[in-house]
Amino acid sequence: KQTTLTRIFANELAVQVLQTLGPHVPIYLWDERYTSKEAKARAHTIDPTRYLYGTLDAEAACIILEHYYNDHGKGAERVVVPDEEIVQTYTKQWELEQQKERERLVSEQAEREDRIRARKEAIERDRQLLLEKQQLQQQQGTSNSSKKKKKKKRKK
Repeated sequence: KQTTLTRIFANELAVQVLQTLGPHVPIYLWDERYTSKEAKARAHTIDPTRYLYGTLDAEAACIILEHYYNDHGKGAERVVVPDEEIVQTYTKQWELEQQKERERLVSEQAEREDRIRARKEAIERDRQLLLEKQQLQQQQGTSNSSKKKKKKKRKK
């Protein structure tokens, strides 16, 4: 009964992964027998007095992954969505979503570049205005600067 429930869950998970993450993300079943016992044994070798409630499942999950990686996935059973029509429908839907996302990113990049260009233009305009103002002050300052110098000299 548990095996049947697990397979039903795996099939539903495969459909959801196909719909959300696309056709390139596989789902595998891996034999988890005795991993809880192994987790308990590992925990007791580290600290025999340790309270294990709530920690065994996480340790067992780590053991499952270790076995999977150590065996390079050999022996894993790939979960295949049985209905080819669902596969095609969700694959098309995922591809359309990916295309929309690419278009959105291109649009955002163009908007970002437009804002950067506008900022650069504003900075350049401000720089030009500042230069013009400084030039104007210099032109006016040459006629006033001699008076200022004379006043300074008199005060000393």
